[in-house]
Amino acid sequence: MNNNRTAKIRRQGTHTVLPRTDRVGGEAESIVSDERRFDTVAKLGEGGMGQVDLVSDKDIGRLVAVKRLKNSEDAEHVMRFAREVRCLGQLEHPGIVPVHDVGLAEDGSYFLVMKHLEGETLEALIQRLRAGNADSHAAFPMQERVRICEAVLRIIEYAHDRGVIHRDIKPSNIMIGRHGEVTVVDWGLAKQINIGDAAPSDGLADALENRTDSLSSDQTVDSRTSRTQTGTTLGTPLYMSPEQASGSFDVLGSASDLYSMGVVFYELLSLEHYIGTPNDITTTLDSVIGHDARLAYWVISPHQQRVPIELAYWLQKAMRKAPQDRFDSAMEMRNELQRAIGGHFDVVCPTTFSRRVFRCGMDSANKRPLLTLLAMAAGTAFCGYGAWRMLMDWL
Repeated sequence: MNNNRTAKIRRQGTHTVLPRTDRVGGEAESIVSDERRFDTVAKLGEGGMGQVDLVSDKDIGRLVAVKRLKNSEDAEHVMRFAREVRCLGQLEHPGIVPVHDVGLAEDGSYFLVMKHLEGETLEALIQRLRAGNADSHAAFPMQERVRICEAVLRIIEYAHDRGVIHRDIKPSNIMIGRHGEVTVVDWGLAKQINIGDAAPSDGLADALENRTDSLSSDQTVDSRTSRTQTGTTLGTPLYMSPEQASGSFDVLGSASDLYSMGVVFYELLSLEHYIGTPNDITTTLDSVIGHDARLAYWVISPHQQRVPIELAYWLQKAMRKAPQDRFDSAMEMRNELQRAIGGHFDVVCPTTFSRRVFRCGMDSANKRPLLTLLAMAAGTAFCGYGAWRMLMDWL
């Protein structure tokens, strides 16, 4: 048989893209079957705009996540969906889920094919830590949670460097993989700034999101304040910045993402949200605008030690109400975090003073162990002599 024979293509349908090879009478034929390309395996999540399913891609032979838009006739939903696709397409980073494909289903709905992420949301992890789950506390001690904070900062720093702000940073939009990898998801509210003509057109979406929506004050936290909102409160109320809560979109920039990250990190480290659990959206927005967070050092959890004082002050700066009083950038916020965990933090109270002295002593012991030991012995002898003289004078 001639091995150089050109294979025939016999089409049987349009549901798949790649054919399979079969032999008919000794002749190779490439057959495109009439099977559907995607088979839904399980539902991964559902929101107001769409649904995400775990799907088997028969053509490529892998599991993927497919996000389907529920209402493709709603202009606002379509623009947000398009914005997410374009932002994801321009942000190539290990911490940002890549886009595999985008298309229009047979029923007229838009869909987005993405990499399937194995793991859990930061929201689920915080809930287990808050409940005192021993395995979770063993796997995610304070230093591991600090690593997660740093990873999120690197991802947002990358996006900000390319002029993209997320605008909906919250625990449910941060994924923790099975091997500790960190991914920021759901870029549906993302917006490009300071890029000029290179940015996707947001004119219609901006007009829609700035319209006046009526937000019922009798909605509960679970049904409204922990979900993404559009309209005059763009974002998720519990994690939005004061400028988002007040509808000041003219000043909305990278500082707003920094505030939201501060809120998420505050909850991750202290296991308590800084405004508690308000019962309605009006109270939530008022608290976001006017309620200052208690220093995380003073938040007591029965399941862990206090948040280190240097991290508490770092969080406090990230969550200042005025944008200009926060960190200048995600890079600065990350650098200050690294300085804090490295012992190079400002002395602003007796606790930070004692922590700084202790860290300096530890560093000295690592670099000059013998000299440190002699200094400690001399200090102990001096203190003992002083105590003995005081006792003699008293007697």
